[in-house]
Amino acid sequence: MNRTLINLSTLLLVAGLFAGCGKDRSNRAATTTAAPVASSAAPVQSESVTFEIVIENLSDQTSLPSPLSPGLWALHSDATQLFQGGAPDTGAGLEALAEDGDPTNLLASLGLDPQVLGSGRLDPTPPGTTQTFQVVASRAARSRLSLAAMLVASNDSVYASQGVELFDAAGQPLASRVLTPGLYDAGTEANEPLGRGRHQPARQAAPNSGPREGVVTPFSAGTRVLPR
Repeated sequence: MNRTLINLSTLLLVAGLFAGCGKDRSNRAATTTAAPVASSAAPVQSESVTFEIVIENLSDQTSLPSPLSPGLWALHSDATQLFQGGAPDTGAGLEALAEDGDPTNLLASLGLDPQVLGSGRLDPTPPGTTQTFQVVASRAARSRLSLAAMLVASNDSVYASQGVELFDAAGQPLASRVLTPGLYDAGTEANEPLGRGRHQPARQAAPNSGPREGVVTPFSAGTRVLPR
């Protein structure tokens, strides 16, 4: 079985996709390692590749340390998306993940999608820590990888990478690389100042308690910014 390691990276989140395990991460902060997980589907052919993903929360290096919530990963065809930008939440579980850091409902919805080849739950990632997990993907299936977790200091913000290609057209695993997840506003709850809002997880009286807002939007869009 071949082995490839993946790295996704932003100021607050790093998750890595690398080939091999020779990268020295000894200078990183304390590490939380999730139990290895594998695709729940039988391989399309016998030859498969193990991908190792590293998620790192670098918010301890910013003015707003924030945990990343429990999240999820999914291996799927290119027809599947965890959510669609510019559209309202479909009720498939994004709201619970984005507002309360609970991936349960979204994982259940993914389990009903025939294009999803495997999925699993991610541990929370406190500031300054990493977690590492593995997925096993078939060359023939040309699986793509998606991941998502809540920025806990927000009302409904999600770090996500959708449809990350794992193989080239010949079925060979792509080279090791560091990727940058996007930060998305799920549009299910009005935004308050980060780390201070009364409807954010640390201060809300109950889950799903804030007023609604609009549609899923990347924060890179000029019409949507987080309150200071």
